[in-house]
Amino acid sequence: MLLTAIIFMVLPFCSFAQEYDLNQYQYRFQKYQYAESEFNLVGNGSITVAKSDYLNGASARDNDLRGFNSGGSITHGRLVNTQKLQLERNASFNTNGGWQHSGSSFESTGQNKYISTSKNRNFLFDFSSNQSMRFYNENNNFNLLIIGLDGFHSNFKKRNSGSNSTVQKNNVNEITNRLGLGRGFGRLEYVSDAVTAQFILQDLKQKAGDNSELSNEQIESLARGVTTTRNTRFLDRRFRLIDQIEMLDSFVQLSGVKSSNSLRYYTSLYDNWLYATKLNRTSGKRLSIYALTETKLSKSIRSNENSPTNRDESKGRISNNLTSLNIDYIISKQLNFQNQRSFKATAFTTLSHSTNYNKYEIINSPNPVSSTETKTKLDDLSYNINLEFEHLYQPNSRTFLIFSFKEE
Repeated sequence: MLLTAIIFMVLPFCSFAQEYDLNQYQYRFQKYQYAESEFNLVGNGSITVAKSDYLNGASARDNDLRGFNSGGSITHGRLVNTQKLQLERNASFNTNGGWQHSGSSFESTGQNKYISTSKNRNFLFDFSSNQSMRFYNENNNFNLLIIGLDGFHSNFKKRNSGSNSTVQKNNVNEITNRLGLGRGFGRLEYVSDAVTAQFILQDLKQKAGDNSELSNEQIESLARGVTTTRNTRFLDRRFRLIDQIEMLDSFVQLSGVKSSNSLRYYTSLYDNWLYATKLNRTSGKRLSIYALTETKLSKSIRSNENSPTNRDESKGRISNNLTSLNIDYIISKQLNFQNQRSFKATAFTTLSHSTNYNKYEIINSPNPVSSTETKTKLDDLSYNINLEFEHLYQPNSRTFLIFSFKEE
């Protein structure tokens, strides 16, 4: 049993009374997508030179260290909510690589010079893509399709030179695919835009000193305006941030909210649009029953080499197949635009089959090649039941508290 309380606070709390029923909001024309990227490059280096003189001669020592490391990531997401389709997609790509050289030398008068160097390089990348699609019928039943693909590659090489020269290599490749099919009943409506509209309108009215109540028509009008703005092509450079604020302003004006202070008005729009927490707020009930199959293949090669005639190498292959039957039931309700309460129950049983093959080889001339092969198989049957209750409290657009209770 796990009891967690997650607190994330940015601004002081504030509260407003609101009677608008978010559970009745069913504007099914959301087509959002986003992309984010990050890149970094770090370099380092140092050189140390030391020299000592003594009666019978002299000695010198040099140390050299230099290298760099870089990495980057790209994430993409899409959400579609129409009368006949609900689609959720998440994809990510990450990469990291580096190179490093270190060397040292020592020379003493009347003695041999000793030089030692070490070079290593590494590179890895991974990607993940998951998508679920619910195709709705007129009676609110749906067919469910789940697809996913993950991949991973890692490459490492290290070379040591000196009195004991060695080369180490490590290469790993993995690929995983998922496919799920099922049916379900019910629907979760996305009400985040209606919540955002209420926060914007309340903020503007409060700063304008307007204590009048918001009408349902005002909230609905701006909520659809928020949806329209978010639906606009996210990679179209012509639709800049200032264009988004201008479009949002036009919908605020249509809702009938006025402000005498233009600076405070546009600052409030900008703040709520750019910095507000984009929580996924939903309302409704949904039952999903589906079968899911997942296949993972992994291949690795590891070697240590002292010379072309003296090395050892390990090769491994792993295949893992999982088949599961899953049931999940979700209830989500908006108590008001500041509070959401949800309950989720999931159950699944999984049958897995894995095969592990490994070959180890030693070459040490003039001795004969030594080789060892092993192969193991494992079958496993498991089941799991989870219950989760969650209460979300969001006093303003930047602050939220989540209280959750889980039983497994």
